[in-house]
Order: sequence, then C-alpha cells, then structure tokens
Amino acid sequence: MDEERIILERKRKIISFVKKRYDWITYILLAIIVYLSVRIRTKNLPGLKDVTTGDWTLGPDLDPFLFLRWAKYVLEHGSLMAIDTMRYFPIGFETNQELLLHPYMVAWFHKIIGPIFGSVSITYSAVIYPVFFFALTVIAFFLFTRKVFVDSLGEIKANAIALVASFFLSVIPLLIPRTIAGIPEKESAALFFMFMAFYLFISSWKSKHKYGAYVFAILSGLFTAGMALIWGGFGYIFLTLSATILLMFLLGQMNKSRFFLTLVWLFTSFAFMIPFSSRYTLSNLFSSVTTGSIIIILLMVGANLIGLDRKIKNKIKKLEKIPLPIISLVLGLFAGLVLGVIIAGPRFISENIGNIYFNLVKPAQSRLIQTVSENRQPYFVEWTNNFGPIIKGFPLFFWLFFVSSGYLFWNMIKPLLKKDRIILIFSYFVLLFSLIFSRYSRDHLLNGENLASVGFYFSGVLLFLFFGGLIYHKYYSQNKESLFKLIKPEFVLLFSFFILGLISARGAVRLILILVPSTSILVSYFVVDYVSKTLTSYKSQANKIISGLICTLLVLAIIFSGVYFYQSSNSVSGAYTPSVYTHQWQKAMFWVRENTRADSVFAHWWDYGYWIQSLGERATVLDGGNAQSYWNHLMGRHALTGTSNQKALEFLYAHNVTHFLIDSTDIGKYGAFSNIGSDINYDRASNLPIFLKNKKSTQESKTSISLFYEGGFLIDSDIIYENNGEQVFLPGGNAGTLGVVVEKDFEGNLKGQPIGIFVYNNQQYNLPLKYYYEKEFIEFEEGIDNGIFIFPSLTTEGGTQAFDQSGALIYLSNKTVKSQLARLYLYEESENNFELVHLETDFIIEQIRLQNQGFENEFIYFNGLRGPIKIWELNYPEDISYIKEYLDTEYPEELQFT
Repeated sequence: MDEERIILERKRKIISFVKKRYDWITYILLAIIVYLSVRIRTKNLPGLKDVTTGDWTLGPDLDPFLFLRWAKYVLEHGSLMAIDTMRYFPIGFETNQELLLHPYMVAWFHKIIGPIFGSVSITYSAVIYPVFFFALTVIAFFLFTRKVFVDSLGEIKANAIALVASFFLSVIPLLIPRTIAGIPEKESAALFFMFMAFYLFISSWKSKHKYGAYVFAILSGLFTAGMALIWGGFGYIFLTLSATILLMFLLGQMNKSRFFLTLVWLFTSFAFMIPFSSRYTLSNLFSSVTTGSIIIILLMVGANLIGLDRKIKNKIKKLEKIPLPIISLVLGLFAGLVLGVIIAGPRFISENIGNIYFNLVKPAQSRLIQTVSENRQPYFVEWTNNFGPIIKGFPLFFWLFFVSSGYLFWNMIKPLLKKDRIILIFSYFVLLFSLIFSRYSRDHLLNGENLASVGFYFSGVLLFLFFGGLIYHKYYSQNKESLFKLIKPEFVLLFSFFILGLISARGAVRLILILVPSTSILVSYFVVDYVSKTLTSYKSQANKIISGLICTLLVLAIIFSGVYFYQSSNSVSGAYTPSVYTHQWQKAMFWVRENTRADSVFAHWWDYGYWIQSLGERATVLDGGNAQSYWNHLMGRHALTGTSNQKALEFLYAHNVTHFLIDSTDIGKYGAFSNIGSDINYDRASNLPIFLKNKKSTQESKTSISLFYEGGFLIDSDIIYENNGEQVFLPGGNAGTLGVVVEKDFEGNLKGQPIGIFVYNNQQYNLPLKYYYEKEFIEFEEGIDNGIFIFPSLTTEGGTQAFDQSGALIYLSNKTVKSQLARLYLYEESENNFELVHLETDFIIEQIRLQNQGFENEFIYFNGLRGPIKIWELNYPEDISYIKEYLDTEYPEELQFT
C-alpha cells in the first residue's frame, strides 16, 4: 500500500509539474503570436512619412485623418469642439452625432502609453495605436475562445484551440487594412471591446460567485458601451447575445440569475451609451431591431419567470399543447410591438420589417450607399477568395470552416437523440448552402436578387426553422425538454456569431472581416478536437488507418493555410504606405497650407474631405462622413456634371466656397457622382470610359493614317441622327459603342471628323462625332453630340516601355461632353470665374518630363489614367444670387431609394 501511495504521489507531482509548465508554454506561445501580429503590422513603418515635411503621416486611408485631427484638438484643448466648423461648411458638424470615444482614446493613448514607445508626436502615437490595440485584441480573443471551450473540453484542449484561433486571427489578411500601423481605424479598438464583452458576459453566466457574476456583467456592459461609442458594428454584440438568450430561453435555461445578470449588462450598456452620443436615445434604442430585440426577449423571459404564460395557458384550454416558452415568446413580441408603436409611432412595424428584409437581401438601398465601393454587396465568388489558399479553384480555408461549423453544430446538439440530430444537421447544411450560395455570382441563376435566389435563401431558413420547431414541440410533448438544458450556451453564442458573420459577408464588402474571428475559432476547434479524439480513441486497425489519414490531411491543411495567410499578410503589409498618388496629394496640400488663407473653403467630391481638412488644414463642404448627403447630390449635379457655370457658382456661393478642386480619380468616379447628382429619371447618369489605340487595326493610305481606338460600353441615352438621308435610331441602354476611328495625316494633324462605331441588333453604324480635343477643342458643324479627349499612353511591351503621344482617349457622351468637369478639368476652358491657381502634376508625368523635355501633356494612360490635381480660385460675379435652398439638408425622399 505504501508503495502504491508513493507511485500515486509521484504521478500527482509529475502531472502538477507538467500542468505548471504547460501554463507557461501556453502564455509563451500566446506572446509569440502577439509578437508576430505586431511584427506583421509594423513592416510599413519606414514608409509612413510625408514627402513635404519628412514627418510621420498616416497610411493610405481617409477616415483616420479625421480621427487624428480630432485627437490633436482634444490634446490641445482638453475636449472636442461642440461644432466642427471644418466640416460641411457653413453650418458645421455637431460632433456629438459621431462616436467620439475613438479620437479621445487616440489622445489618451498618446499621453499615457505613447511615451513608453518613444512617441514624440500625436501623429506617431496615432500610427502605432492600431497595432497596440490589435495586440490587446489577440489577448482578448484568446481569453474568449478559451472560455467557450474550457468547461466542455478541458483546459489543455481549450488553450490549444484558443492559440490556433489567435494565430489565424493574427495572420488572415482581411484584418490587416483595419489594424495595421498608420491606419487608426475604429475596428482596431472596437474588436478588443467586443471580445472582452463576450468573454465577460460568458464569465458572468458561468461564475459560481454571486457578486463576482454581477461584477462580470457590469464590466461586460461597460465594454459593450465602449464598442458602441467607437464603432457602429456594436450591433454584433447585441444581436449575438439576443440570439443566444432567445435560444437559451426556448431551451429552458434562462433562470432568474441569468435574467438579472442580463438586465445588469443591458442597463450598464445603455447607461453609458446614452450620455456620450446623441445617436443613442431611449427611443432609438427601444425602436431599433439591433438593440430593441434584446428588450423584447427579456420581456419574454420576465413573463415566463413571473408565471404569466402559465396563467394564460391555464385559462385558455386550446393552449394546453403549446410549450410555455412559446406563449411567452408571443407575449413578448406583442408587448414589444405595442411598446415600439407607442415610442416610435405607427410606422414602427412596417419600417422594421422592411429593414430586416433589405438587410438580409439587399442592404445598399440609397444611391449614395450603392456608389461607395466598401458598401457594395459582394458575390460568393468574390468574398470566398479571402478564405484561401485557392487550390485549383478550391478555397481551402472556406471549406474547412464550412465543415467545421457543421461539426460545432453537431456537438452543440449532442444531448438530443441521434435521429433528431441527423434531421437537424441536414437542415442546418441546407440553411448554410442557402445563406452562402444564394448570391453566387452576377451571371449565375443565383445572383442574389432574382426570385430563384430569394426563394432559395428564405427556403433554407424556413426549412431549418420548420424541422427545429417540430423537434422542439416533440420534446416538450414527450417530456424530454430536460435534454435541452444540456446544450451549452457558449456554443450557442459562437454559433450565433458565425451565422451573423455569414449574413454580413454577403451583405457588404466592408463587413466580410467580421467572419474572420468566428471561422478562426471553428476551424481550430474542429481540427484540435477531432484529431485529439481520434488519437485517443480505440478503433479497429482499418479505422485507425482511415482516421489517421483524415487527421494527417486536416493537420496539413491547417498548417498550409496558416503558412499561406502568414506569407500573404507579411508580403502585403509593407505596402500600406503612402503611394505616389498620396505623395501628389501631400504636395498639393502643402501648397494649400502655404498659399491659401486659413479661412478658405474647398469644394470637391466627398472622397477627399478629410485630407483637405487634415493635410491642407482648410474647411470643406463635403467629406467622407456624408452627414449631409443631399449636398452630395447638389455637388454632383451642379458643380461636376452640370453644364451651367451660373448654377455651379450659385451652389458654391451659398457655401462660401473659395476654392474648387478636381482630382484625376474623379474621371473614374464620374459614374458615382453622376448617379447621385441625377434626378429621379437619372438624367445625368453616365461614365467617362477610356479607349486604347489598337495598333494592329491601324490602317495607312498614301496621305493619312486611320487610328482605331478600341473600347465598349452601352450608350447612356438615345441617339437619333440623319445619315445619308436615313434616320438612325440607337436606344440608350441597348445600343453600344465599340470604338472610335480618328484619321490623321503623317504629321499628326487631324484629317477629317472622328467616327464612332456603334452596334445595335447585330448591325454596325458609323456616325461622326461632333467634338474633338487634342491640345485644343474642336467643334464640328455636324455629328452626334458626343466627343473624344485624346491623350498619351505609356505601355509595357516585351519588357520595354512604349510611349504613344495619342495612345488613348476618353469617350464623352452628350451627357458628359459639356459637363463642368470636362470643360474645366479636361479642356482647360478659360473661365474668369474659375481661375486655375495650382496644378499638382502626377509623379509618372514628372518622370517623363525629365526624359522628354518637350512633353507638356498633363494626362497619360499608364495602368489607368494619371493626371493632375487642379485647384481653382473662385471669382464670383457681382450679381451672383444667394440661394438659401442650397443649404437644405433634407434629401428628397423620391431620390433616396431610386
């Protein structure tokens, strides 16, 4: 006996020794992962310099410049201004409409933590801020992931899953643009708050100490409010927890303790959200689906806890077979709808039903949202490429998390009977297929918008709910509902977060990144749990071989994916520095700072507002916040696409504009601001397509050479033209342009009228174009009201560069050929009211001029159009009218969703 005791004691000591060392190994590995994440995100540091000053600057993004400018103001004045007069001139911007914790945190970071990293300027602190917070995010994510699995799988497995998941979170490239040095975006800090909120919420439910549980709930509420005061994505916390609590209630797991802990969390969240942002009022929080859903769910739980559902069931005999939670669900929904109508008015129900539908099917509704690239709704074939590596068209990590989600779901419902689990897992995969593949590609039967796509989408949801409802009712009718209480709430939370991520990924490009955390956890859980179970189970020799092969393939797949993601992130991170295009802007803004009055006001398309406010230190009419979206319509309609100088000047005069700016990328953005600037019939909607010379189709005669410019687009309006006594009709939106023929003599002079080549119903039409520009503007007496703008091209052929003085053209339709942008920016029309005071030349053109002294053109085609930044000073006529309506801020309702 003594000998056995000695052996057992030795085993205990060995286990204790290993466990202590294992904890150290875990934290050492976590530290290595954090180090790798920091190393990847700081590779671009050497390039974050302003070429005009040599000082630190931010990376190639726009929004962070606003946060930096506000952080500077907080640092200098102690708090943020109430009205930001640099934005939306002349009315300014009420800063409490924005989420302000982020710029305050940048300022606090500079004062408290910046000195530790040797920060001597607020700009450098802003540069390293996202890296610091992402390092904290990795730690919070590790704690959250471990918390999800520690009770069911044990500490060793939970740590292993959390470590692997944290590694994937750190290296998947999708998060790099939002968490890298020089780009202090909201997400870098918001993700930290989100994972801490989740971790603390689970801790509150699992805590065995009464007061400790409430401390966790309060802290979770604080972190939830923190995220809500940083990023609009705070809804992921509320929606994830709402789904979790609803399911836990239906499964009979919402006791009084969890109910009151959730109330404390919610109250704490609202208590800190409402005072610090005008976005959050009791009315808004109660009427919003995002935050209001949790209130309705708690009403259900409350009705159940006080026995209201049981009293109703006892009084109405027809309800005998209905489970009590379902009665409470109906009561809660009814009470929520009544409360919503009282608070938000009778449109509460219809508006929220519409919002839910459009958020699921087509989130981008307004013209403005549709023209912002990051709000574009992606197709499966687009967003799945972010989850490679792609092996012969097979996105490896995507299929790993696809299978892994099923593995989690199967283990989540493990307490149920096997037959029911098989039905549920089948319906789950149908749901998964419908969510993911119902928006496959633009040209596919499942394009996300037609009847087949929407039908497939919702049929998957309905099928899952149908089978889930049947099994749910079956268990209650057979008194087996106690099995529901064995389902783990932390698994439900993770599953809910994953489904929300999927819906987000198909909803908007900018939200694909939210799928990264949940998929990292799912894949790590699947591989670690499956492999460990397989290696420790006793099977036949044949099964061992098959299982061993599967385990080997899984381990190789996860290693290969991790190496691929690490190498991808490592290779692209160094490129997040100001480009030559950004340098062009830095030089232009240096000129603005040095040569314009401090009270100058700039007008331009909205994209560049934060750069002009921060780098140029001048007020603007528009910026990326788009808080006055109606002004975007007016700017697009009158100042950029309009044909009347008078109307453009009247709009600009109403805003006290002193300078007008157009950038070369506005050529490509013409489609966006012409759509936004159009009336209800899209009268201005058009594009400025670029055609390139096809040298193989060039034809020479004895006296001339015919140049063929190849391109293609659908014409934007009807063309009616008399051609050789016969009327030609080409309908807009159906007929197309295939190219343009320009005839020149051998000295390069235009000979004859340019000809546009059109096609309609498989018939070709060659029609003369009325307008031509190459060094000077030419208007012919006859021809269709279309024109071309010819400019040089620089191409790479066989490893050598080929320069062509007339290698490209911009095609201008009757909607664009006389637009304000074309006349001012392209034709350099002499206009007394618009005095060109500065032209910032493109870098490539500067290099060409160094090698070709006679080159004077300001435009060139080289991997796209490259051109100058032009700034005009405005000279208003004495009889200019002040039109107050140009300061209206209400967007006409008929234009919002057309």
